[in-house]
Amino acid sequence: MRQRWCLLTHALLTLSLLGGNSAWADETATEEKLRERATAYWDAWRANDLHTIYYMEAGTVDGKFTPDIMRKSLFSPLRLVDYKFGELKMDGDKARIILEMTMTRPEIEGETFEAPRRLDTWTFTHGNWYHGTLMEAPETTENKTAPAAAAGQADKK
Repeated sequence: MRQRWCLLTHALLTLSLLGGNSAWADETATEEKLRERATAYWDAWRANDLHTIYYMEAGTVDGKFTPDIMRKSLFSPLRLVDYKFGELKMDGDKARIILEMTMTRPEIEGETFEAPRRLDTWTFTHGNWYHGTLMEAPETTENKTAPAAAAGQADKK
């Protein structure tokens, strides 16, 4: 039994050394991967899947976006009904997508409105795209991380 364990450990160590310097060595920042991640992120907003949203935020990678900050930043009476990606621009490990959103207020059944177009930022790190940038942490509902922040401007009209 001990001999099998030693062989297995040796094999795993060898494979990890042959795999390259990083677990993300074969990952590249492609437009296809960005679109997949952005779609998953905004589908999570539409489904109100806060767990998925949280782990797709760039601030979770560097530890600046905590669950407590997320709880404070997401309070809004607005809900995402639909979204559409407009122009997408990539520059190395940074990307921006123009986002068009349809929002609703649950207390006003069936009433939807088009939110102002917003610039959605993404950062490629650790082999994947994350929403936002590593330098910013969401602060409050005025922050652009929540779709309600962009849509809130429509309420003022």
